[in-house]
Amino acid sequence: MLTRLEAFLTRPKVLWVLFALLVIETLAFGVIMRVWEFMIIDEMSDPQAILKHVNAMTDLQRSVHAWMTATLDVAYR
Repeated sequence: MLTRLEAFLTRPKVLWVLFALLVIETLAFGVIMRVWEFMIIDEMSDPQAILKHVNAMTDLQRSVHAWMTATLDVAYR
């Protein structure tokens, strides 16, 4: 079974599609952060800065951040 999966995943066409999706997802992070004007909390290390950032977010920004985490971030990893 694993060899069939490996054979599928290593096809050049599949690899190109996966690469294209990775590029699109990477760009989407930047676009979403720029449009809705917020930072990704994962990139912050200071707990006080995180709290300050989250408290400064609008309800829309929080919603967009949650959806981005639940979709793009999950797919990206």
